[in-house]
Amino acid sequence: MWDALHLLKRYNQPSPRYTSYPPVPYWQVANRDLLISALRKSTAPLSIYVHIPFCERLCLYCGCNVVIKKDHSIADGYIENVIEEMDLAEIAHHRAVTQMHWGGVHDACLKTIVN
Repeated sequence: MWDALHLLKRYNQPSPRYTSYPPVPYWQVANRDLLISALRKSTAPLSIYVHIPFCERLCLYCGCNVVIKKDHSIADGYIENVIEEMDLAEIAHHRAVTQMHWGGVHDACLKTIVN
């Protein structure tokens, strides 16, 4: 029990909000060859975060980059590109994906997009 209390006290403090790395202002258009080259520079397992920026409404607590639309068809091209990028993980020396997190989208909207 002491360990849990010790950890709570240690980490119960303000911290920076999670952001992507590199930060968005440094992003650039990447073609397939560039992505494959970057993925092949390591053999470590991959942790992947996929941000789906389509929601039917903005949640009061949300700080994500989102597009508010009731029309879920706008997500089709985005989802196709995400799937193409996921396929690159296998091309990159068969690196294992050990963590996968989906975020940014409201569950109800994601169910409609995926179905």
